[in-house]
Formats: sequence, structure tokens, C-alpha cells
Amino acid sequence: MASGKKGQAAFEYMAIVVIVMMFIIPLWYYGLSTRQGVSGDMSISYAKNAARKITGTADLLYSQRENASVKIMIHIPDGVQYTEISNRNVLIVVATPSGNVTVLEQSKANITGTIPTVKGDYYYMMRVMGDYVNLSSS
Repeated sequence: MASGKKGQAAFEYMAIVVIVMMFIIPLWYYGLSTRQGVSGDMSISYAKNAARKITGTADLLYSQRENASVKIMIHIPDGVQYTEISNRNVLIVVATPSGNVTVLEQSKANITGTIPTVKGDYYYMMRVMGDYVNLSSS
């Protein structure tokens, strides 16, 4: 009879553990998916900031004309798949858990140069060169 009570106690403890796990696993999954979503949103936000900083600075410099220059710092976020600067456009494609997101900003000035896809902070010199603004690493 004593062994029957031990078996019942073990079964009750196992039942308690299963019930607790039924609550913890969905909460853990929700927290994990929320964290991934926030991470993707942050990467998109950083990409927008980088593109706006480049186009905004290009517009400002272009309005000042020949030989105007300034040094800027841009942050390239994690997950950048592709970047392109052509004509008046700055394009950054960011991979997120829900798919690729394209960030496109337009300038009033033609811009030439390249930006990397590797995460990090980069310093660039922007200078008006005739009818366009050049972005070069510094």
C-alpha cells in the first residue's frame, strides 16, 4: 500500500509539472516572437535614419553649391541585404522575420557613392562636386 501512495504522489507531481509547462511554453513562444518583431522594426528604423541622413545632408549641401562638404556618421543595422545609391535615390533592403523591407529615400540632388551592408557605424565625407553630391568613406 505504501508503494501505491508513492506512485500516486509521483503522478500528481508530474501532472503539476505538465500543467505549469502548458502555461510557460506559450508565454515563452510569445516573448520570443515579440522580440524578433521588435528587432526587425529596429533594423528598419535604423535603415530609414541612415537613408534620411544621407538624402537630407545631400539636399543641404547641394543648396550651398560647389565645394560645400561635411562629415557624417551613419549606422548600418543588422540584416541589411542590399544597398544602392543612384541618381537621387538611396535604397536599403532589410531582412526581417516577416520578409524583406525596402527603404527608399529621395533627394533633390544627384548622389554618388556606396554604403556597406555590414552592420556598424561608418563615417563618410559628403561633398558637392559640380552638379552632384559625392559620398565617400573617410
